[in-house]
Amino acid sequence: SALPCYVLSGNAAKKRAQLADALRVARPIICTNYESLLWIEPELLAAKFDVIVADEIQKLKGNGKISKAARRVAKGARYRWGLSGTPTPNGPQDWYGVLTWLDPAILGLDTKVAFDARYCVKTQLPSQARVWIVSGYKNLADLRRRVASCSSRVTKEMALDLPPKTFVERRC
Repeated sequence: SALPCYVLSGNAAKKRAQLADALRVARPIICTNYESLLWIEPELLAAKFDVIVADEIQKLKGNGKISKAARRVAKGARYRWGLSGTPTPNGPQDWYGVLTWLDPAILGLDTKVAFDARYCVKTQLPSQARVWIVSGYKNLADLRRRVASCSSRVTKEMALDLPPKTFVERRC
């Protein structure tokens, strides 16, 4: 039998009510957008999910409010899956948010500062004493090994035997 699916929509109050309804049934699938994490984070934290899937996981690459909320909500989940059609982030720094969302143990680092110290070469701007910029990267073989330990990638060349695209609408 199909698992019940709930798509949270509307304002924060409406999403809270929809989430409460969803949590009254066994093993619901709950879909929401990243911005909702800021509105209904306490309710999501209390829900204790077994599995959390982040579509377009590259949106969690940063260290902003949404990325931090997503890491807090995912912390209690038994399984986390990240999906993306973007082959790789823009640069090595983008892996911090993605990998710490998937599993903080992958990097073995507690903070973005520690990540930068391990993988970024920083140069001080001559005209501004307190401004440092990332001018290069180091230990990239180690970062690639860590990424490879938790990811897989399929290119078009690897999947040339795929049939033509078909589109089927499914309501969940």
